[in-house]
Amino acid sequence: MISRYIEQLAWQHESGRLRSSFQRLSRLDDERGTRDVYRTLGETDLNVHVYGVPDWLPPKTFPGVIHAGYHGEFRSSWFVVFHSEAADARTAALVAERVDTNEWEALWTFDDERVRAVNRYIERSL
Repeated sequence: MISRYIEQLAWQHESGRLRSSFQRLSRLDDERGTRDVYRTLGETDLNVHVYGVPDWLPPKTFPGVIHAGYHGEFRSSWFVVFHSEAADARTAALVAERVDTNEWEALWTFDDERVRAVNRYIERSL
């Protein structure tokens, strides 16, 4: 629920940066709700970045930047981060790490400084 809430914040603001991890990029195609959400987000002025193992690559018309890799956090992390420089934007971040099959440890925050730190980490590391 929190991941969809963060996507909704981004959609409502219609600008800024949204970074989302899917572990496998094919989830953008095989989960109808996710496919619809990211198609809708791409129709805004948001800067959309998606991350995951490249088991499927979106078509060239995909309205975002693809970050693909096979190791480390591409496989074991799940995040949805909305960041904006606009003073009126409510920013948010969800960060989760897989600790076992279908088991995650996670946190989320609406603290802008923490959201900025998470955004910077992802931008520099993945």
